Amino acid sequence: MSVLTGKHLIDGQWCAQSCESFSAYAPQMDEFISPQFHSAGAAEVNLAVQAAERGFEVIRQLSDHRRSELLTNIAQQLEYIRTPLVARCVRETGLPTGRVNGEIDRTKKQLLHFASLLMEGNWRRACSASSDVTSHPDLQLSSVPLGPVVVFSASNFPLAFSVAGGDTASALAAGCSVIVKAHPAHPGTSEMVADCILSALKHLDIPPCVFSLLQSKDHEAGVALVTNPAVKAAGFTGSIQGGRALFDIVSQRPEPIPFFGELGSTNPVFVFDSTFANGVDAFAQAFLSSMTQGAGQFCTSPGILVLQKSEHLDTLLTSLAAAIPSQAKQTMLTPHICSAYRRATKQRQSRSELNTLAVGRVAENAQSQAHIALFSVSAQDYLSNPELEHEVFGPSTLIVICQDFAEQLEVAKSLREHLASSVFSGPDTEDRQQIAQLVDALSLKVGRLVFNGFATGVEISPAMQHGGPYPSSTIAAITSVGSRAIERFMRPVCFQSMPVDYLPVVLTSATADQ
Repeated sequence: MSVLTGKHLIDGQWCAQSCESFSAYAPQMDEFISPQFHSAGAAEVNLAVQAAERGFEVIRQLSDHRRSELLTNIAQQLEYIRTPLVARCVRETGLPTGRVNGEIDRTKKQLLHFASLLMEGNWRRACSASSDVTSHPDLQLSSVPLGPVVVFSASNFPLAFSVAGGDTASALAAGCSVIVKAHPAHPGTSEMVADCILSALKHLDIPPCVFSLLQSKDHEAGVALVTNPAVKAAGFTGSIQGGRALFDIVSQRPEPIPFFGELGSTNPVFVFDSTFANGVDAFAQAFLSSMTQGAGQFCTSPGILVLQKSEHLDTLLTSLAAAIPSQAKQTMLTPHICSAYRRATKQRQSRSELNTLAVGRVAENAQSQAHIALFSVSAQDYLSNPELEHEVFGPSTLIVICQDFAEQLEVAKSLREHLASSVFSGPDTEDRQQIAQLVDALSLKVGRLVFNGFATGVEISPAMQHGGPYPSSTIAAITSVGSRAIERFMRPVCFQSMPVDYLPVVLTSATADQ
């Protein structure tokens, strides 16, 4: 795509009917950039859903091999436009070039991961239970795709959790058509990626009704999509407030649908004093790197640090406070996100029970530049004010200081639920029993537990769990990253006493292998 159209992609055509429009914003330059993007109205939503209904009938009939080819070709198309895609994404998000290149690599890796999964042949978990006993029926279990899926792009991952990200890749792999509601923070990036998907569909001669992209500045298009009776599932990555609003809306439909939302998380980090046996410097550097990565706008950023009172703690706090003023400026994704972050940190600075350890500086007129902010609080004050656990989306962490392990464990048991948590310890064998208690308590609160490492960075793997109990996710039993993410967009069907001639191909193959 040489020139951005500012339009929607529906059934293979770039089109726009609504007169309402908006512009992308360049946070580094503090200016709006062209072109104008049309905001989807009711007409575009209806056209996209109608196309998705037709597209579902197309993609669910495609072989695993053909869908694997589609995902592979999308990854290839992304590579073809890497240079202009990086340039546009950097302008729209303020993210550094290295980060955007890394996200393209991750997006491709996710697409190729599901392409490989399809070729393995066992992703439907097909199985049979035949019996020679007449009182026991012959049972064959397989899975079918849910139907048209709506994907809400994330603000903080303009590629890996957006137009061709994990939700779209896993839904297409499962055999679902997809409508992406692009995020207004990076509309040009979204259009370029959507064009890659269109090019892949054309290259493989697959009808383009399988995929649509709608641009929108407001919430109305998203609400209209998830309330349309033809839509059968939705994937969302964003705030608790926005995700919960959509979750409530789909729950009130005459036919409720699964809403797979990844919402807020502060990813608490628990540190034993033995971690600092060889000094605090290594931990301090790793912690600052994790806290400020992506301006603290990762869903796995460490928002809470829980330690016991000790001489090492005093040294660590002094080291962190001294290092923060020299950290690079933090450019956030949008002025709105930055404004919310500034309000949250200002509120924390005004609380008498919190100690402001360090606050970085930014230019007063920079709408999207955020200051790093580090606070501390006693465990008892923290436990008495449960709102302190709420996520502050940005480069800020609250350090909870405990008198002993009993308080650390009490803090762990008091937590709401999160995507991830970390436990740090040194080689001291005296910690082992306490670590076991802590791990047991945290396993009830999070989807992923990390030992001697921070949760920023989520591996694409069959063993990955990226999702936790509410409010980190709307459905705790699923993951949005890794092989099992495909299971969100399919459901099991049991065929009982069904003649072989009428069974799905995957089941006849499984029967032949027995």
